[in-house]
Amino acid sequence: MTGAAPAGEKVAIVAIVRNETRYVLEWVAHHRRLGAAEILIYDNESTDGAEALLGGLAEIGAIRAGVVRDADCVKHAPTIEAYRRGVAESRAEWVLFCDLDEFLHLENGLSLDAFASRFDPAVGVVALNRRGFGSSGQLAYVDAPVTERFRRGAPAGHDANRDVKSLVRRSLYSRPGVHLAYTRGQYAHADGSPFATDVRPDGRESKSRSARIVHSPAALAYFGARSQAEFRERTERGNLGHKLAPGAKRPPLGDAAARWALNDLNDEAIDWFTPCAAALRAEIRALRAALDARAAKAPRGRGLLGRLLARA
Repeated sequence: MTGAAPAGEKVAIVAIVRNETRYVLEWVAHHRRLGAAEILIYDNESTDGAEALLGGLAEIGAIRAGVVRDADCVKHAPTIEAYRRGVAESRAEWVLFCDLDEFLHLENGLSLDAFASRFDPAVGVVALNRRGFGSSGQLAYVDAPVTERFRRGAPAGHDANRDVKSLVRRSLYSRPGVHLAYTRGQYAHADGSPFATDVRPDGRESKSRSARIVHSPAALAYFGARSQAEFRERTERGNLGHKLAPGAKRPPLGDAAARWALNDLNDEAIDWFTPCAAALRAEIRALRAALDARAAKAPRGRGLLGRLLARA
């Protein structure tokens, strides 16, 4: 793991990427603006130059970068391995597990430090509900921030929004989960109320989903659809939350058309990111400028990084 920490104190953010280079700068810029203490990103065998871009971001101190290879994941799926390493390598009090298609939303200018400080010391996991965003009718990739391109999504009470991701207190951490981590402490919703998992029709517990949906004062905007073309690319990347047999190739996510129907939810306008759009673009420009300056000092790496920045 290389690189330095951004500006905050309490909350680190851990993610794994596979062929998602074009989304990295916006995602990093957004979470730096919220006051992340650290951003730790692990590359999983990308072929689109992600490792080089992450290395550049680490060199300028924007993130810490690491690598998780399928061959290293004998006991755990790549996502779980990244989360496991992130908790071990982070220096923050809390760690948020999320993906490059998930953007944390905090209400009324709340910072990550202020949000984390609200919880009782007995709380070990804050389960953050998603809010699903659809394609807004887009068919192909557009070179603009995801948070500007897609502003329609599922109604707040839609069943898809029961899915959760975990903000984990490291001192009470037990082990990671793709959606809900395990803790020796208590589970809470974003508003501090007790968390309970959803129950399936057959009576079994659904550990990735909540019985109630809470989007205030924090939630994860989930851009699981994006455009149709981007969604096809996503399905081809496969599910990094599944462990592979030795020597096996990672299969696609499944029936792209069926999964598209579940994710392309455009019922309501959601204006979460308009107020911060200009500030986010400014942060993206600052990251690009720092990367350009770094590349200028290393001519041999300039061509690759320049091409990546042109696409990112």
